Amino acid sequence: MRDLAGDYYIHDEANYRLIGRTTGKVYRLGDKVKVQVVRVVPDERLIDFRLIEEPEQKREERSGARKKARKKPAKQARAKRKKGR
Repeated sequence: MRDLAGDYYIHDEANYRLIGRTTGKVYRLGDKVKVQVVRVVPDERLIDFRLIEEPEQKREERSGARKKARKKPAKQARAKRKKGR
């Protein structure tokens, strides 16, 4: 985490994610990213990685767009039902 550039990241343990304090960037468990192996210490069983590429679209953005798309038709359907009564 200390090598993630551009922000200070807060570990949200309950939701398995890192949140950038300034930028608001979110990295969640399961997000696909490209990394480079920087250092390996077999005796200590340590591997250090460097982030090469961030995901193009975050999971939160995708799920938020789906939720908005679902809510709009439901509101329209309710409005039509009310007019019909």
